[in-house]
Amino acid sequence: MSCFFTNDVEHTSVNGKTYERIADEVEQNTLPRLLDLYDKYHVRSTFFVLGSLAEIRPNIVRMIYARGQEVASHGYSHDYTKAFDVLSLEEQISELRLSKDILEQIIGEEIVSFRAPALRVNEYTPLALIEAGYKFDSSIAPQRLDAFMSLGSKKKRAWLKAPRMIYNTAEDNLSRQGTSSIVEVPVSSYG
Repeated sequence: MSCFFTNDVEHTSVNGKTYERIADEVEQNTLPRLLDLYDKYHVRSTFFVLGSLAEIRPNIVRMIYARGQEVASHGYSHDYTKAFDVLSLEEQISELRLSKDILEQIIGEEIVSFRAPALRVNEYTPLALIEAGYKFDSSIAPQRLDAFMSLGSKKKRAWLKAPRMIYNTAEDNLSRQGTSSIVEVPVSSYG
């Protein structure tokens, strides 16, 4: 059996804390402790990092990379008005390239993996990922029923029929198997 560990690294506001304070906590406490735990048990993971957080705290990205973990894109912003399920193809490409460029400049290595904030995607996302130079996506969660109570939940119903194992996506739907070059690594799956 294989197991893939992933982490979303973001600074969205929780309990009234400022973005700056959350970024401080991630950089000084949460991330170092998690990385130490992963090192102790020889765990390799993918860290999906928001571009906006990487901009203000590039050391977070360097810390992840220096510990041998994969740095991946979580888009630029977690703002619900810029969620990928409401953006046009051109807007998605722009957001994807912006995040990719920020992360690549920090670590000097190509970023190939993506996870949408709040797992919100639409029919343009597969093509946007291809156009922006990504190879892997991890935005579909076929067994996460809690997602149906979150923003964008109507579109997430399609996940119920999504494959649970790794697959190439359809050109217009990340939750369907197809012939696009994007490889979907489903979240929270067991098959």
